[in-house]
Amino acid sequence: MPTPCSDDNRGDCACSDEEGFTTWTWWVADQQRCATTYHPPNHQGPLPLLISNDCYSSNGLGQCRPGSEMVEAANRFGFAGLCTTAADGNWTFGNDGVINDSNPLPCTAEDSKDITYMDGVFSIVDAFAESGEVDDARVFAWGFSQNAMFTAYMSFCYPNRINTFWQGGSGLFVSGETDPLPQMEGVCRKSDFREYGPSCVDLAPCEACEYFPVYPLQTTPPQKGCIMMYADDFLSDTAAPMARIMAEQGHQATLLQFPDIGRGHSNSLIHWDWMVGCMEMVPVCSQECSEAFVACVESRAGASASSRETDYYECLESGLSGCESDCAPTLDMLRVVEKPCLVDGVCSHGETQATCAIDCGGDAGDGGDNGDNGGDNGNNQIEQLPSCTELNRNQMSCGDNVCDGPENAQNCVVDCQ
Repeated sequence: MPTPCSDDNRGDCACSDEEGFTTWTWWVADQQRCATTYHPPNHQGPLPLLISNDCYSSNGLGQCRPGSEMVEAANRFGFAGLCTTAADGNWTFGNDGVINDSNPLPCTAEDSKDITYMDGVFSIVDAFAESGEVDDARVFAWGFSQNAMFTAYMSFCYPNRINTFWQGGSGLFVSGETDPLPQMEGVCRKSDFREYGPSCVDLAPCEACEYFPVYPLQTTPPQKGCIMMYADDFLSDTAAPMARIMAEQGHQATLLQFPDIGRGHSNSLIHWDWMVGCMEMVPVCSQECSEAFVACVESRAGASASSRETDYYECLESGLSGCESDCAPTLDMLRVVEKPCLVDGVCSHGETQATCAIDCGGDAGDGGDNGDNGGDNGNNQIEQLPSCTELNRNQMSCGDNVCDGPENAQNCVVDCQ
């Protein structure tokens, strides 16, 4: 079981004893494992908790270090952080990476050593909750790229522990629909990739592989997820399948397709604000605050997304009427910097045919000049979230006389008219 790091047991862990930080260590499958927590000293619990996944930190502190972006966001919004890491610089996904309809959620300790690791992580969450420092009903998780894949894996394996998750820069591999992932997940077993590298696709193709990192099967409770991707991200084709299949399985998915402004495979601008807002980690800002904030940013007339990012933070610090310093930004507030297409079948919040053709109609490529917000929002590559009319269900689907989940007046008229 995890124990606080000390001089006697720190081993390979990069331990922190700074104010607000605690590093934990324990052993899994003959490897020393580590995780670090952060509780902002100026906020009283119980606070929401954000699990920040980072395998590449290799038993390091990840975002749980003084001055990091997460710590600054935690101090501002009032949430606690728990930073996970991998001993060997990579996560171990279930069943050697073989995910299919027969084995959609390989979530046992025999499937992955990181299930045992996550059991330890959630014991830290329990200790945090018992001390009154965090609210274990408000546990969120996020990751980017490979860490986003692991975030989805852990969230669907532990649906009763994760309130909402955020995937940045990756979604779901579906055989025949998306390109192979960087480590050939979905087309090779992990063991074969280790032996052959990318050549495994020719030397040892995985005929049983259909999805990665999981198939987001219906769970109790249903999962909520935010999937973010830039249109010019080389993994952009994985975002829509995750959102679509989550919706088909009764989960709640928010798909954010950011325009091509040359950022490619990266987090968005004002990234932490988008996460806090989309996952609803803290109470949302008031309408009075939202309107005043949007007016403040627009009055500065920044011409580029980067200049509007500067305007965004300056307006946050200007003491606007009705604005609490720790409230979650509204969608209108978030969209003053970049204007992603929120794929929900509704043309709203400033979306246009040029910036969100899938919701607003028209051809994504026929719009006018949007500056560096992009003329092509990549919508021709996004599938509309399903109406669920062909799902052979009598509940949690279009036709059950309840308008909820991903349903709306555009994709499920019979329930939502």
